Amino acid sequence: MAIGLLAWRRVGVPALILVLSSCSFNHGENLPRAEAALAYSAENPLEPGDFTLCRDYGCATERKISLSPGEWTQITAPLRTPAAEAAVERARVAQAVSRFELAVGPKAGTDGDVGGTLSGYGRAGQQDCIDEAVSTTRFLLMLEKAGLLRHHEVGTPVHRAWIPGEFTHLTATLVETEGQRGRYAVDSWFHGNGHAAEVVGIEAWLAGWEPPLWRFEATRERSDLKELASEQDDRLTGQPR
Repeated sequence: MAIGLLAWRRVGVPALILVLSSCSFNHGENLPRAEAALAYSAENPLEPGDFTLCRDYGCATERKISLSPGEWTQITAPLRTPAAEAAVERARVAQAVSRFELAVGPKAGTDGDVGGTLSGYGRAGQQDCIDEAVSTTRFLLMLEKAGLLRHHEVGTPVHRAWIPGEFTHLTATLVETEGQRGRYAVDSWFHGNGHAAEVVGIEAWLAGWEPPLWRFEATRERSDLKELASEQDDRLTGQPR
């Protein structure tokens, strides 16, 4: 996504550094910041009553979360009945991610999170793709530990390197445990808190896949930034609009 210099002044230098630094890492692999966050999870076993959620860009803040047994039962309800096939299980995981976000949002302060990276930049509790990928992976690991994934195992997050006109990106993943062992992105970043995750084959995702309506939303965001940059130019040059 091409953004002018003045527009970047709005979203801030840290966001620019985060986006540009991500470009140097290999396409189709994890990012060091996500690896570090998940390494901590491996050393501190995840439990619904005791885990942490990432927020504030790049897991800058880790909020300790505790879900009651009743909350966990409600979140995992779509997966309580075994799915007959992997595709059905993936659809149910997408719904479970929605329930998970709705339950943890008020506890973590992420209930106001909006889709994308720049739309909510600077808002307390906003999540970028690293926050989303790590938090979703932790949730998937808890599902796996509870025996609720019968056709999949949890994969490591996958990074989509720079594609012309796009940001770099990161997603949680699932890997089928049978057949061709297909790998799938479980992407909760595109939409606001509580929306079902987007689940799509990893090859399509790595090639730049996005939800059909998201392009319109991203275009609108670019238009808003362009307008802001134009206004800033006018103020600097003294030209009226």
